[in-house]
Amino acid sequence: MTMMTVPGGRVLAIGLDGLEVSLAERLMAEGELPALAELRRRSARFLLDHGPAQRTGLAWEHVASGLSPEAAGRWAAVEFDPRTYRVWQDGAQLDPWWKDLDRRVVVFDTPYVDLRRAPNTRGIVAWGAHDPGTSAAGLPAGLLDEFLERFGRYPAAPWTYGIPWPSPERTREMGEALSRALDLRTRAARWLMTERLPDWDLFFVVAGEAHGAIEGLWHGVDPTHPLHTHPSGVAADAALRAVHRGLDRMVAELTRAAGDATVVAFAMGGMGPNHSDIQSMVLLPELLYRHAFGRSLLTVPTAWAAAPRTVPILAEDERWETSKLVSRPAPAPVEPGALRRAARSRNRSR
Repeated sequence: MTMMTVPGGRVLAIGLDGLEVSLAERLMAEGELPALAELRRRSARFLLDHGPAQRTGLAWEHVASGLSPEAAGRWAAVEFDPRTYRVWQDGAQLDPWWKDLDRRVVVFDTPYVDLRRAPNTRGIVAWGAHDPGTSAAGLPAGLLDEFLERFGRYPAAPWTYGIPWPSPERTREMGEALSRALDLRTRAARWLMTERLPDWDLFFVVAGEAHGAIEGLWHGVDPTHPLHTHPSGVAADAALRAVHRGLDRMVAELTRAAGDATVVAFAMGGMGPNHSDIQSMVLLPELLYRHAFGRSLLTVPTAWAAAPRTVPILAEDERWETSKLVSRPAPAPVEPGALRRAARSRNRSR
């Protein structure tokens, strides 16, 4: 977190969703992020440890509510009913921490802010946030329609969760789309804070483009990544740099527009090696399926099975969501509690 305090009673809070500090510092050292570098130079800086709370996936709810998982009694975005095995996602459930303050608050794409829960809050939510936690809305009445007429819908929605690495061309497209979206976000934020809703004490804007970009393009800047030498690696490096330059332009523009406001720029988490998704999203479901139905569901391509120590590679025109790795029809629904009873039976027999 970087915080610059100057005379004046207003605060501009800029959330840099997904910004990885090690990459940002590298790009600042290379001269790619002059606005962030200057803000860092003039500011008090703090490295904050979110601790185990980061594993909830609700970092922005913690920011918006001011509550830890313990205080909120909420440890995941996904709810689970052990009686029926039903899962669902509720989104924002908590009041913003500033609800009862005598301050005028304007938000723009700040995740997990339910405008219905904060009568002193105006602005736009869920326009182009990475994980909005709520539906698109605006206050005062009519603001969302006015905003969409002026700026349109979020232009990079197909790339918010993009996985372009099999294709150098799609990788380039992702970087260009997110960079353009950042420039549009900057213009929209400036309009909100200086023209449409200029009477604010706290203006809170969050940019999610770096989050999507780092998840989809990280292999371009990490020499230890298994896909770093893939043909899309060079394009991913260029794309990720372009997105960060767009983020830097946003920081520069909004900092200038905020005048004498105190500026707080912060990120809730960056990028690290993923040691969980294969086990939780592939291995565990497959083992449960085999236990319940006595047969496998996942069909591994022959080329992958023949080279178990290599990284699975998709063709340039192939995508994870359309790759035909599952060749068997889905089974009939499982009776609620069947897997639990089967597990208990297995445990008793040991």
